[in-house]
Amino acid sequence: MQVVRCAGLRTQKALVFLLCFGVGLLAGAGDYEGRTIASVSFEPALQPLPASELNAILPLRRNQPLRMKDVRETIDRLYATGRYSDIAVEADEVNGQLAIRIRTKGNWFVGPVTVVGAPQPPGKGQLINATGLKLGAPFYTEDLDTAAANLKRVLATNGFFQPAIEPRVSYDHRTQQAGITFEIQPGPRARFGPPVWEGQFQDPPGRLQKAAKWKGWFGWRRVTEERTQNGIQRILRSFSKRDYLMARVSLDRMDYDASTGTAIPHLTVTQGPPVVIEVEGAKVSRGRLRRLIPIFEEQTVDRELLEEGARQLAGYLQAEGYFDARVTYAASQDAAGRMRITYKVERGERHKLAHIEIQGNRYFDERTLRERLLAAPAGT
Repeated sequence: MQVVRCAGLRTQKALVFLLCFGVGLLAGAGDYEGRTIASVSFEPALQPLPASELNAILPLRRNQPLRMKDVRETIDRLYATGRYSDIAVEADEVNGQLAIRIRTKGNWFVGPVTVVGAPQPPGKGQLINATGLKLGAPFYTEDLDTAAANLKRVLATNGFFQPAIEPRVSYDHRTQQAGITFEIQPGPRARFGPPVWEGQFQDPPGRLQKAAKWKGWFGWRRVTEERTQNGIQRILRSFSKRDYLMARVSLDRMDYDASTGTAIPHLTVTQGPPVVIEVEGAKVSRGRLRRLIPIFEEQTVDRELLEEGARQLAGYLQAEGYFDARVTYAASQDAAGRMRITYKVERGERHKLAHIEIQGNRYFDERTLRERLLAAPAGT
């Protein structure tokens, strides 16, 4: 029995066909052109596509002459399904006819992903998302290294700096899915250590450390991502309360000391100048200003937020009856280095609601409707 093999190999942009010769075979695949096909089979017999679908897409047919263009089209159509990573078409000469055998290697797709062994936090869902393995996406074994690196990053932000991660893969040949389980031995969760502060700020480091609340009555607290971020937000709020709305705090890194089980946060702090908000032409309480001007909530100063503050301040005045109120703003820096934001208000006359008339009501009496109105005429 002599065999000629025509294999399809995928490159990035082209389908390349290689012609290989069996031992002692001096002729090429052209010698089989036009020979009758006795049978067409697949190896392995269990294919990811049903037999009816395979028969519908394959041009190679029993009792039909072999055409090399049909071989190329067979490989191309099978690859187009996305279910195969390698396809080879072999021809065995049997009694003057050809037995066609299509050898395939299926693609694998991401199936169920689970993570076991890691205490919360982080949550199991957060860890699964961190792997980057999406259900139904093509699966390659090298993806496991990337997923493990992502898991280590998330675990480190939650205080586990020396975890052992063992991925295990189970293959379901029927569905072509790879079920992946990451077994984690997290090790001990680290505690915070004394932070290292860098940057430009006037507050003593002890004040910043106290604001972060990473140290409690009984010593340094355990590291979690939420606790770290909350500490940074507390530092920013401590600046905001004193009008340092342009302050910035960033976590550069966490240095883990295995001998003590502590993680040292390295932070860069930029205090920035104080920001003074003033309103001319109307009386607005400090508390209401903080609710109306978004720079307090966003803890930053930019043109868009200042303009939004002007719109919200104008809306507040219009709701108070100053329907013609107009608000503009100006920014400047005083001699003390403070940034001054001045909102200039032109209120206009205050209007009063004199009369409300309800028409077209068919289902409720007028008294019921008026009880539910948020506005009422003056003097009622």
